Amino acid sequence: MKRGGSVLAACAAVLLLLAPLGLAALAPRGQAEPGRHRILGPVAPILAQAQWLRFDREVWRGDVDRALGLARSALELDPRSTPGWIRITWHLAFDRGSAERNLTSQERLGWLRAGLACAREGEARAREPADLAQLQAALAWQLAQEDPPIDWPGGREALLQESWNALARAERLRDSN
Repeated sequence: MKRGGSVLAACAAVLLLLAPLGLAALAPRGQAEPGRHRILGPVAPILAQAQWLRFDREVWRGDVDRALGLARSALELDPRSTPGWIRITWHLAFDRGSAERNLTSQERLGWLRAGLACAREGEARAREPADLAQLQAALAWQLAQEDPPIDWPGGREALLQESWNALARAERLRDSN
């Protein structure tokens, strides 16, 4: 039994070492996976999922700093994960930036801006950038509908324009694929 386990471990090690070579050939030109993902190959998304489970645990426990570190780690492992970018954007904007959290207007504005910035970064890096652009549009539109209005530079009109622009980007991105 012990011998079979060591043979299996050796095969797994060889696959892990060779996997990045195979992934590099499969990646579209100009879109090679960065850093850890390239080194870990097909195991990286699995490890990223483990980090997202830890993220959920820390959010539930209320350790925001640790949770955000785990989200960052998950996205470093799988930087093109559209669900990952959506998850952290949602957490920042809709969970942390929720009006029900009794935050000061500046604290809330900080979380909302962080959520939008995260969605923009995700739009630049994710496999499905149109999904992140659409999320930006939904978030900006939702903020424009708030009563009392949120203290956003340019006010409600700027949020509606941002929503419209993001929706137009999402449509262009979907049409180009």
